[in-house]
Formats: sequence, structure tokens, C-alpha cells
Amino acid sequence: MGLMGRILSQSKSGYRGRHPSHIVVFNSNLFVVIDGQPYKAWFGDIDITLEEGKLKALANQVKAPLYVLREHDGRFMNEAKPRIQMAVWQCDKDVSMLGSDYDGLWERNPKGQLVLKEDS
Repeated sequence: MGLMGRILSQSKSGYRGRHPSHIVVFNSNLFVVIDGQPYKAWFGDIDITLEEGKLKALANQVKAPLYVLREHDGRFMNEAKPRIQMAVWQCDKDVSMLGSDYDGLWERNPKGQLVLKEDS
């Protein structure tokens, strides 16, 4: 994922234009939940399509569930009590899934990566 606060591109629309099928969360917050307590592990831009494997590896390494939240679900008034239930992506024990906002909108490409369906 890179350094804290990583920026994928100076232009969000430009990045989306170059990667229209990718599932990208700009200004995301990565939380790990240990003994029921969420801890912010990282923040920045993340392309789930490209980095799901790294996220799964991290979840397995720390032996705890990981959650990718949008900016407002894990910052500002939600910093102390992040809205884990609003996760865009989550992983527990090598099983990953997208949040309900993406129901029916994604598929796995031939490489096994999560992507948006073309007709979405």
C-alpha cells in the first residue's frame, strides 16, 4: 500500500479515466479489528483491484480482520468510533468481499482481480 497518506494520482478523475474498471477508494482508511476493537492501520488512496493480494496477506500476517473505509467513515467525527459496517472492502481469514454498495456491480477478471462490471 505504501506510505501513510499515499496519493495514487494528482487527479482522481484522471486515475479513474485510466482505470475505469478498478475499484479505487481515494482518501481511504484501513482498520484492523483486534479483540473487537478497531485500530487505524493506514490511510491513503488504495486501488483494491491491484492491491487486494497485499491486503489479504496483511490480514493473514496480523491474524485479524481488515476493513477499508471511505474517508468520512473513518475520520473526522468517526475517528474514535469508525463505521466498520460501511466498509468498502473487508477480509477475514483470506476471505475477502466488497461492501453492499457494490452488490451486483463487480466480478473477478481472468487474473482473479476484483473489477467493476462493464455494464455498471
